[in-house]
Amino acid sequence: MSKRTRSDSPLGRMSGPTFPSPAAEMAEINRLQYEMEYTEGISQRMRVPEKLKVAPPTASLEQSIQEGLPNASVTMQVPERIVVAGNSEDIPFSRPPDLDLLQSTPFKPLALKTPPRVISLSERPLDFLDLEKPPPQTPQNEEVRSVGRLKRERSMSENAARQNGQLVRNDSMPVLRGGSSATTSSNPHHDNTRSGLSNLDVTIEGTPDDMTVVDAASLRRQIIKLNRRLQLLEEENKERAKREMIIKRWVRAYLEQQRLLAPPARRSEKPNWDYHMEIRAFSHRLHENFSLDLLKTAFVNSCYINSETIRRQNLELDKEVVALNLQDNRKLSEQGLSFSRSYLVRCFEEAYPQLPPAGILALIDFLTTEDVASYVAKNLSIQDLTLCAEFPVPSDVLHRTFFAVIGALLGSSGPQKTGIFVQDFLIPQLIGKDLFEIWKSINPMGLLVEELAKKNISAPEPRLTRKSGASTVLPVYFVGLYCDKKMIAEGPGETLLAAEEEAARVALRKLYGYTENRRPWDYSKPRRDLGVEKAINSN
Repeated sequence: MSKRTRSDSPLGRMSGPTFPSPAAEMAEINRLQYEMEYTEGISQRMRVPEKLKVAPPTASLEQSIQEGLPNASVTMQVPERIVVAGNSEDIPFSRPPDLDLLQSTPFKPLALKTPPRVISLSERPLDFLDLEKPPPQTPQNEEVRSVGRLKRERSMSENAARQNGQLVRNDSMPVLRGGSSATTSSNPHHDNTRSGLSNLDVTIEGTPDDMTVVDAASLRRQIIKLNRRLQLLEEENKERAKREMIIKRWVRAYLEQQRLLAPPARRSEKPNWDYHMEIRAFSHRLHENFSLDLLKTAFVNSCYINSETIRRQNLELDKEVVALNLQDNRKLSEQGLSFSRSYLVRCFEEAYPQLPPAGILALIDFLTTEDVASYVAKNLSIQDLTLCAEFPVPSDVLHRTFFAVIGALLGSSGPQKTGIFVQDFLIPQLIGKDLFEIWKSINPMGLLVEELAKKNISAPEPRLTRKSGASTVLPVYFVGLYCDKKMIAEGPGETLLAAEEEAARVALRKLYGYTENRRPWDYSKPRRDLGVEKAINSN
């Protein structure tokens, strides 16, 4: 097995510092020093002088100064603006008139045309350039056009070659305007410029059709280049998007955590959503015959109507458009809750006849609380159909919507079907629940004495039956309750008092028939419809 050194491991490569070599540092220093000297030399050579002196070519300036002759030179400083000189017989010894170059140049108005927003070569291959109908082509026009094109190409190539040669050999600037014949003839670059302009005037001569063809050809080339550039930019954007999609592995966990922590989105905001069909599917999924109008009303809450009205008012719509012809589910919810409570009372009175009214009321209050009703509503996917201003839907809104659905079923299918619905979805929530976890009894021993007194049974007598770990921090005691020398119940506890209360609870469960191994509801034998009739009468 080969040993892996520190340099081979990723941690060694990441933690080890990297320093440049001395040779690389010296090369970098030399390069920087060379660049500084080079730029400094160019700056000194390209510096604009403060003064310029002009003298005749045959005059000796130093000799005239020594002999005391008057100085015929002209001293010129760098002006703030450019002045055009002219209309003088002796240029070196005359004072030019003050004429501003900007004022002497006439301004010509230009007409601009807005370019098209989109240029598509495939759909419109430069059809918009044919603004005017071209004249009919004749053999004579074609011959003149070809001759003019050849002349222009030849003259343009000659001018380009001549100007490139002159730019390499000469560094002086040409005179803009004015001056004598001697001065202009002594400047060869000015002559070349003049000849180039004359040749350019010759090349410009041609028919309007030729100029249109040239402009169209140049514009076509520019559009083709622009199209290629756009294609390259699109390809670069696609490559950049692919690179951005490749996320580092340590970023994926963070993004996944952010996705899980983000609030869930409404089902209606996702694709493939049809509210009307979802309402019908909800009815068929529960195997109930709902009236669609009542069922839709059961899902509409008052908070949704208020928020939707405010949102439409903020859009500054008309009052007729803002008004919503919707009815909230408040009335249906009250009907469903009232029927459910009355039906559960009759059911528990029949199932547990020994249970006192306080115990039955505690069971009904537990089954109709927000926690139980919202839990059942979520498992029936009611929250996805509920029209509410907030999402996730609050528990109180789910509680109201669930009983509104029961009210809609009561108005659609009658009390018998509605009673079976309540029996199937609410009563099973008692599975795994203890009676005294739901019914908070403060004094179970006193309640047991009252129940035994109703049956003419003597008061119970507690006795310690077993104990363990009495001298430790976790003792346990077993207390039995005896009536007429018979043990009716036994319960454990950490103390004698706790064991006595637990024994009293065990005795009460036996008296009420609500033992730990009981069924919350006996579905084996059918029940009569007396509970439904009583619920309707009481409602």
